[in-house]
Amino acid sequence: RPRPLTATGVIDDPGIVVVPAALGLVAGLTLHRILPVLMRLVAGLLGRTRSTALYLAAKRSSRATASFRWPLLLVVVATSLAAFLASLSLSLERQLVDDTYLTVGADHAAEQFVRPGATLATAADYEALPGVAAATTTLELDGQLDGAGGEPVRVLAVDVATYGTAVHWQSWYDDETLGDLLTVLQGAPDHVIVSESLIERSGLRVGDDLTYAVGVGFTPDFRTRLLTTTGSVVATTRHFPRWAGAERAPLLVANVEYLAAQADVEATTTLLRSVEPGAVVEPPFRARDTSAGGQLAAVRDQPERQGVFGILTASFLASTALAGLALVLHSVFSYRERSVEVGILRAGGLGSGELGRLVGFDAVVTGAVGVGVGAATGIAASRWLVTDVVATIESTAPAEARIAWGPTLSVAGAFVLTLVVIAVVTTPLLTRLRVFQAIKLGEQL
Repeated sequence: RPRPLTATGVIDDPGIVVVPAALGLVAGLTLHRILPVLMRLVAGLLGRTRSTALYLAAKRSSRATASFRWPLLLVVVATSLAAFLASLSLSLERQLVDDTYLTVGADHAAEQFVRPGATLATAADYEALPGVAAATTTLELDGQLDGAGGEPVRVLAVDVATYGTAVHWQSWYDDETLGDLLTVLQGAPDHVIVSESLIERSGLRVGDDLTYAVGVGFTPDFRTRLLTTTGSVVATTRHFPRWAGAERAPLLVANVEYLAAQADVEATTTLLRSVEPGAVVEPPFRARDTSAGGQLAAVRDQPERQGVFGILTASFLASTALAGLALVLHSVFSYRERSVEVGILRAGGLGSGELGRLVGFDAVVTGAVGVGVGAATGIAASRWLVTDVVATIESTAPAEARIAWGPTLSVAGAFVLTLVVIAVVTTPLLTRLRVFQAIKLGEQL
């Protein structure tokens, strides 16, 4: 059952963090078991080359994988958890954007106030404003369907010539494109498109004729003035801009010129598309303006939503920072052990260049293999779990897992950079070692 995205809803489920972390741990432990086999294969290939340092590093890794265990586990778990949390956050944000644009219909919606003797602004008036790329006018009325028990309907009359240029449309709204729907609507003045929910409730089918009544004002005695007209159903739709099906009466889309002429009224709502997404358009007309960007900002500023994304962001940053710190501490604690080995190899004639490759091999293995497996695990967990999590949230938009490639690559890059810095800093220190220092350290160990 759909739940709210609040402190008492989806975010309370501990599985959001525990499950991806457990998957990362399983992947890390599995990699730890497979790594010796891989290193033996790599050592066999490097044995045919002249790179003594890389061959020795691969042989050492195949025998002493315990030295890789904790760095690998840290990198795999942290990368997988970071990738999952970033993808979950992106999916929740995208769902909010989809819901908002479905309700508003475009970047901006201006509902003009009808006053006696006043002249309403047209789409051309709005298009002349700075920052407006396209505009279209609509007429939105409450009505009822005659012949089907007076089923309440929401009537949306659109300008078929300009509607498609100004509204926001996505493929999940309907199987047909918006252009195809407007084309069949344009076939005749009385053509109408109805929502699938109206088909289910009324028993209508495509091709049927219907009669519907809409309220188009008030009589002198303050009663609703009704206009009864007819139409022919030419198509159905699941969703339509300006209509959130789950929250309103079933939808009936008509031709604005035909309905406005029948009712002797003017279109009162103008939908605008901005030149730049998110730009603020302030029309100088008397209207109630609704901005998709403004609604998104208001929802994002709500304390409960900030808390949710704060938890996700904090978990994302904490897992990355702690794993990076752990890698640094591991390199510090293993320095003395590596010093003995490197000092003896230096006494045996190992050059500085070969030493750099020897030290860098650990960073390459931990970075490339650990980050790769961790990112793959996090992405797989996102595709598996994020859709189910998003589907439990109250929303009209379909649940869809969106992979946060940017943050995932950033975390992977941060780990790789940390390992490279460790190798760069450690190599000069180990290069200065002499054999007697190595022997002395060995006696202390």
